[in-house]
Amino acid sequence: MRKTTKLSQINVIQKLNFLFFFLWIFSIFSSENLKHTLELSKFSSIVDGTVNNEIKGRILTNKNSISIILTVPILSSEIPGGFRYPFNINNIFKDDRVEIEFIKDDDIYNFIVNTWGSRGKKKNEEWDWDKKWKTKVERDKNSFLYEITIPFSSLGIEKNCRIKFNLFVFQEKPKDIFTYAPILGNIKNYDKYPILEIKEVENKIKFENYNESRINSQTFLTSSQNYISQQDKKIISIGWFCGNKNSLKEIKENGANTVYYYLHSALDNFLSYIPQKKEDLPSLLSFLDEAQKNNLKVVIGISSILGAENYNQTFKSNEYTYDYLKAVIQLFNTHPAVFGWWLGEEPEINNFYFNEAERLTLLYTTIKNIDSKHQIFVCHCHKEYIQVYQESGDIFCVELYYLEPRVGFDSLTKVFQDLEDVRSYLKTPKILFIVPQVFSWKEERNYGWDPTIEEIRGMVYAGILGGAKGIIFFRWHENENSLKNWSTLKKEISSLLLKIEKLGLTNFEIKWEKENNFNVNNPEIELWKNNINKRTIFVLNKTKKKLPFVIKGNFCNDTIIDISRDRKILNNKDTIEGEIEPFDLVVYQY
Repeated sequence: MRKTTKLSQINVIQKLNFLFFFLWIFSIFSSENLKHTLELSKFSSIVDGTVNNEIKGRILTNKNSISIILTVPILSSEIPGGFRYPFNINNIFKDDRVEIEFIKDDDIYNFIVNTWGSRGKKKNEEWDWDKKWKTKVERDKNSFLYEITIPFSSLGIEKNCRIKFNLFVFQEKPKDIFTYAPILGNIKNYDKYPILEIKEVENKIKFENYNESRINSQTFLTSSQNYISQQDKKIISIGWFCGNKNSLKEIKENGANTVYYYLHSALDNFLSYIPQKKEDLPSLLSFLDEAQKNNLKVVIGISSILGAENYNQTFKSNEYTYDYLKAVIQLFNTHPAVFGWWLGEEPEINNFYFNEAERLTLLYTTIKNIDSKHQIFVCHCHKEYIQVYQESGDIFCVELYYLEPRVGFDSLTKVFQDLEDVRSYLKTPKILFIVPQVFSWKEERNYGWDPTIEEIRGMVYAGILGGAKGIIFFRWHENENSLKNWSTLKKEISSLLLKIEKLGLTNFEIKWEKENNFNVNNPEIELWKNNINKRTIFVLNKTKKKLPFVIKGNFCNDTIIDISRDRKILNNKDTIEGEIEPFDLVVYQY
């Protein structure tokens, strides 16, 4: 158990932080701007009608916005405040959350935010409704504090009016809903909703440096900022090489947000004439349209065309090929599904036909002059080559091809070392992606080097901890019989992708470093931390053996949450004991 004096100090610090947050909120509303305050209390359960007197808040209005401030005790019994599910419309409803509902004229507006800050909004059941609003969620030991600010303009308020409203507090474990205006079961009686009177409307509000999150948007690259962004929700790229548009729906359902597509797969008249309109390449257009329909982004692989004239004399001249590619880029760079251009596929240093480095650098400049908003990818299996080609791309993909025929690898140390070596070769920082060991050639070329799911898992975890911002799998099989165990492998990778999202690893802005404030008794196990998930320890097994471990350190709470297994454990003398599977990652929050 913890010493009383130490626990008291922690409680004092937590309470002071919470007090400062309260003061910050109320400082927003000066006395001259504040026009109306409505106290909120006595929320009642729709399950049994009991009143919860601990949920309290207020609604504040000024000349241009409505703000709701709500204090909610930690309700869920299994894990305080629910589970960590990162920003995604489907994940909002898996956590404890609050929902604000406004009714103006015949329109119904809903704003939802959960304990981890995931949020969504809709107007008349349309989730892709695009309006601005702000949210902030803070937590102390016993409660959550929500602040939601909505401009009048987002509610269609242009003059003084009266609107109806209700507030809902959702509890997941055990399931219950507490409402400000009582409702019977799930039946809403809008006639009994309270009325909020809006006066002295000016409607002049601006959210500086603020990008609204669109619910259905997916990952895309912004070259001016040089990072992958899901508007204000930044996530890493997770993708597959795929050659068939009929697989895109399943790829999306299995956790990916990106596909990589070789251009020659989409050319109906392969280099036979220079296209003049998108419809001249119907296969490419239909692939991009289908990707957009499934909220997937596409990296178009042009490297397979670039080298064609040098290896097969039936192709057109070098100059013709370049003109062809420039036409394709000019036609399709505005398509909303385009993610970028795959320029270099394992380029060699000593090419018999031409100076590959000079050619790719020239092509990089040519493409950027046509399309400056999308990123250009170069992929390497020889990491030392990157120093030669570093002027040829924005994103460098590092292939982690470690498995010789029928031989595995023993440690993830090489993954970390390879990523560090690549950074040392670069004169200026670049975004790095990883390509885990391929698993598509065993049946086709009899190489026999397909990795196990444990090895794939280890490469993915080590790649992310090592700073990679994207994961590319080679490749998706359209035919269940084209690769032995493909059906099982597909399911296991899908589960892995869901797990890395659940563990909070997909935030693009994460910066990783070793955790030195805690000690672990096994040198084959590493402890990591990052700048996003505060008071969280990431425990990595670098080997292909199941290992026991003991972690000692200064944990702040009596209860520690094992996010990996959705459970909580008691803090026993600042010690965690457990076992970890081969190449696995376990996450504890304290």
